[in-house]
Amino acid sequence: MIRHIVFFSVRRKQDVEAVRSGLLALGKIPHSKHFEVTLNTKVDLFSNAIDVVVY
Repeated sequence: MIRHIVFFSVRRKQDVEAVRSGLLALGKIPHSKHFEVTLNTKVDLFSNAIDVVVY
């Protein structure tokens, strides 16, 4: 069951990987059972403003 989906946009495109790496560090939290951090594939026909997705 997915409980939350969080979308992140970065101001500078060169910071996307740093944001992704920082979010992956959340996996070190003991109560974090399962989550995924992925880059947006930018295939939305309406908006491509989202850079990183966490679910």
